[in-house]
Amino acid sequence: MDESHKTSDSPEGPFKPAPSPWHDIRAQVFFSFARANWADGLPQGSYGDLEASAPFSDPEKSGKFKGGFSLCMIVRYLESPVGPYDEILWAPGLFQDPNHGELVKRYRITRIYVSSLASIYNGRRNWNIPKTLANFEFIPSDCLYPPYRQIRVSLPDTPEQPFVSLDLQPIALTSRPIFPISTRYIPMNLDIVMPPIPESDNWRENGLVGSNNDEWRSVQVDISGKAGMVRVGGELGDGDSFPKLNWNGLWFWLDHAKMSCMNVGE
Repeated sequence: MDESHKTSDSPEGPFKPAPSPWHDIRAQVFFSFARANWADGLPQGSYGDLEASAPFSDPEKSGKFKGGFSLCMIVRYLESPVGPYDEILWAPGLFQDPNHGELVKRYRITRIYVSSLASIYNGRRNWNIPKTLANFEFIPSDCLYPPYRQIRVSLPDTPEQPFVSLDLQPIALTSRPIFPISTRYIPMNLDIVMPPIPESDNWRENGLVGSNNDEWRSVQVDISGKAGMVRVGGELGDGDSFPKLNWNGLWFWLDHAKMSCMNVGE
């Protein structure tokens, strides 16, 4: 059966459910954002293979890309309902929300890797977030701020070929996280609207479960903590496994951030 349309015979398979909402998440967060030009379209590598061949990536069915702000975020989850794990995500910007008319635009995550099968299964099941598996390496720094000097992300089959290899350097006076930040006080709608995601025939092994009944999800993510800045260089993406982004420069980071993730209305 076509992986894009198959539905699960059982709601759980071998994975332990961790239903939405998720509260009391604690994490280290590194992120950068940039203005997105809708006329340029989406960069190569914005979708995984499974989603690229499904309605999830079809602008006529899931809404056209409309620019806004692009976001790349790397997260070390220290505490979560599925335990510690690592994550890198790509949110290219705003997309039309076909359920509410062409004028309504919302943000969307199109590519995301995590280090945990439990996170893959529950992220896809709870919120239509198209998580898949990767290896992560966080090389400790000689200083406290930031705590890492290098971050590498690679596919499980090619751990010696990272598609992300970032070098982190401290900045005098600004790398220490002392500046309060919270998404609750950003004066714009940051809800993430996610189309239905396809399902792998091997979801019981790889966690790539699909959406229930082709449901759309509106997701609210709250992040708060104290932020600093780091200087980042190296390679971010290869244009295949992840968009190739020339985002060297200043990134924000949060130490011991508090996070929550839920469907809107929960």
